[in-house]
This record gives sequence, structure tokens and C-alpha cells, in this order.
Amino acid sequence: MSDRKAKPNLSHTLWKVFVIPALLFVIVLTGLIVALLLDGWMDLLAAIAVSSSLCAVLWARFR
Repeated sequence: MSDRKAKPNLSHTLWKVFVIPALLFVIVLTGLIVALLLDGWMDLLAAIAVSSSLCAVLWARFR
């Protein structure tokens, strides 16, 4: 037996790194499309969706 550490699974590590940014991308893109296509109370939901990336950055910064 050797004392070498096992290499981490690269695909599992990449998934952990990129899952939150990918979700934020989908949320912001959906918010932009909704803001362009719909009016009324949906504008509020679109603004919240578009600002979600800023909220995530601020949450990470001040956590």
C-alpha cells in the first residue's frame, strides 16, 4: 500500500464549481427575456431575477 492521496474526480469537481454560476446565468437570462417580452407585474419578477447575480455577489462578499 502506498500513502498517495487519491486524485479527486475532475468531472465532479468541475460540476461543483460551475453549477451555481450556470444557475445564475439561466435565472438572469430568463429575467432579461421576460422583461423584454412582458409588461405589468412580471416586470417586478424580471427585475428580481436580473438582480439575483448582484445579490449572490454581495452575499458571498459579506458572508
